[in-house]
Amino acid sequence: MRVSFRRRMQAGVVVGAGVGVGAGAEAALSAAAFAAAAASRSRSISSLDFTNTPDGMATLGGAGATETNVFAAAVLKNSIAQAAVAAEQLPLALAEAREALNLRPDWEQAALFVGGLLQQRGGNGEALAFFADFLKRNPAAMDVRLNYARLLVSDTQYPQARAEFQKLRQEFPNNPDVSLAVGLLSLQLGDADEARKLLQHALDNDYKDPDAVRFYLGQAAEEAKLFEEA
Repeated sequence: MRVSFRRRMQAGVVVGAGVGVGAGAEAALSAAAFAAAAASRSRSISSLDFTNTPDGMATLGGAGATETNVFAAAVLKNSIAQAAVAAEQLPLALAEAREALNLRPDWEQAALFVGGLLQQRGGNGEALAFFADFLKRNPAAMDVRLNYARLLVSDTQYPQARAEFQKLRQEFPNNPDVSLAVGLLSLQLGDADEARKLLQHALDNDYKDPDAVRFYLGQAAEEAKLFEEA
């Protein structure tokens, strides 16, 4: 029995569980998660006036500002953005989140937040373009790269997604989740030999569902016409 690629992806790590590259990807991707956290506060966010934020707060990152002030200003902007999401003020949320990122251009949490807001506003295209640009400037941002790779999968851009997961694998060569992701993408792209190698690597490194990996290995062997292994 063959299983569709979408089912394989959902069973694996590409859409599902994290690969352990950092806490930011688990805590900060979706605007919905931020909204839920903000909405749970006892204070009524919807009653706040976001249009009169003191201008002085935005100048903390100016010339002569200390690193601490820049950090505080970025955190403040990010918090305002979260509250704006809960108040269903998406344009304001995006503007504040972008300002937070301007203050700390390498802040992955803010980048993930902006990407989530862009996806909510306009779908995958805007978010993909944003993540690609962020990664050009911050190539070591592994949490952003993970989410970029997952978004490419959801947008069915499989060759590009495999390239991003391969970059993650260079950083985490023994992570079975990443090996599985690259293996499944290779299988989808018709590279059965590469798929077999990477799926076996996931199995050898104690992937959490070994029976699923063995099933995919059987499919890869069938694709490679190694029927005795299938």
